[in-house]
Amino acid sequence: MHEQPAGTVVFLSDGDFRFTYPDGKTGNIQAKAGEVKWFEAFQHLPENLSAKPLEGCLSRQKSSPGENAFSKPTDGARVCAGFDLEKAARVR
Repeated sequence: MHEQPAGTVVFLSDGDFRFTYPDGKTGNIQAKAGEVKWFEAFQHLPENLSAKPLEGCLSRQKSSPGENAFSKPTDGARVCAGFDLEKAARVR
């Protein structure tokens, strides 16, 4: 399980995935390549329900007024970070 900052995800591939939340509830999400979704900050465990990798780009909301696209956030997240859900699920 990991924490995700609020931000926008641009999906680079089609996807069908499930998030499991700290309270044990789950949510299934489907996305098409090119689709954009907003997510509030939350904790979750991602699970890819497709046989194909899910790829996308997360653009997170700035956490402080002095932060910009080129500064390294203090929480370790990158402003725009590509992700592969299968790798994220294995690592976290």
